[in-house]
Amino acid sequence: MQGKESLFRKVIDRLSPLGRSDKEKKLFSNFAKMGRCMAKEGRMFYDLVHDLENAPQYAADIHDIEHECDAISEEMYEVLAQVWVLTFEREDIIGLMRSADDVVDFIWEASQRINLYRLQDARYELYEIAEIIRDMTQTMASLFAQLDTIVKKKELALFIREAHAKESDADKIRDTILEHYYKEAELHPSSIPSWIAWKEVFEHLERATDRFEDIVDILGNIQIKVSS
Repeated sequence: MQGKESLFRKVIDRLSPLGRSDKEKKLFSNFAKMGRCMAKEGRMFYDLVHDLENAPQYAADIHDIEHECDAISEEMYEVLAQVWVLTFEREDIIGLMRSADDVVDFIWEASQRINLYRLQDARYELYEIAEIIRDMTQTMASLFAQLDTIVKKKELALFIREAHAKESDADKIRDTILEHYYKEAELHPSSIPSWIAWKEVFEHLERATDRFEDIVDILGNIQIKVSS
């Protein structure tokens, strides 16, 4: 089955002066909207960690953004169900959508943990990973805005390498901060609740960077398919 849809798509594109259907254009438009929504959430989370005293307000704002992204995602699935022939393989489109959903959810979960646990003892590693989250969501906004063409451009390889590097950096940051809090908990058992809380926060953020990596890997696979 894989390849037949792509071949059929190529035939349709050659025969049809309009190329993509209105529904598929709507799908690509929704991806651009999702990218902007992710970038907004990433910026808001970055602001949150630099202003923890006002975490409740930021967490509420991020929750609103998460609902906004969910609404876009639901519309994307509705549109996808109405499109018969796609430029990309259907499973790749679904993979991008699911990974984008996960990014939004993991960032929201991290913000909620910071707020619910009233976390204030942030170290500089939190600022580092918040910067990675902000930058990666901005990158997603750029990629999703040109989703129908970026897979045909050589610079996609640069985005893929950058995503892998940032995901690796996020792993190192998570390990460093967890080691710090674990050692602190050994010396001061009263800090164990704080260690557990921060562990949850950083694991959610690291999972978000994993999904970023998944997105660019899917785009890389799409690039191979459309160029073959």
